[in-house]
Amino acid sequence: GTIPSSLRSLTLMKNLSLCDNLLTGSIPNIFDSLTHLSILYVQQNLLTGLMPISLADVSSLTDLFVNDNSLSGHLIKVFNGSHHSMLTTVQLSNNQFTGELPEQLFLSKSLQSMSAVSNCFHGSIPSSICMNDQLVSLALNGLVCASSCQTKILPGISSSYVSSRSVTGGIPDCLWSMPKLSILHLSGNRLTGTLPSGDKIISSSLKDLSLSYNLLTGSIPRNI
Repeated sequence: GTIPSSLRSLTLMKNLSLCDNLLTGSIPNIFDSLTHLSILYVQQNLLTGLMPISLADVSSLTDLFVNDNSLSGHLIKVFNGSHHSMLTTVQLSNNQFTGELPEQLFLSKSLQSMSAVSNCFHGSIPSSICMNDQLVSLALNGLVCASSCQTKILPGISSSYVSSRSVTGGIPDCLWSMPKLSILHLSGNRLTGTLPSGDKIISSSLKDLSLSYNLLTGSIPRNI
């Protein structure tokens, strides 16, 4: 079945976990009433439709997991950087989100982990990501690889497709020097540019780096 809109009456609710079920339909736009909500887990269902913009009103939100559904649409109005000051973990992977990566999300200065693997985003990685000195894990593999933005070249061969979207630009320089960033996954995006050269500092916290299937040029830095 669907997520009931009657949940809006549970105004003191802090944690809502509906993950790993067979829920269908959209996430109801009820969060203007759930002002104490800290954790929302609806991952691994069959949800469709747009993300509710009332999530922007929930200043207490710390963990948002909506990955592994079929959600779509833009996310520009869903996140409010100044309002979401407690947001630490956001999982958006394996959906069909479109538009650019929401800059407001990266203005949430408490953000520690963010994943948006396999969607239909386009544009560049926003410069606002440099505001997150608490960021530990960033996974943006295949930002344009969701099935809904693929055009098959050879029917029946799942790996033969072209994407109707594209990611532009390179890797923001700040990602190399973030003090706590341990995991950086940017594979499969056709990113351009070079890796840091010369005496540019690469943070010693970086332990897991994935940059395959891009259009990077130049040499691998000795620092790496």
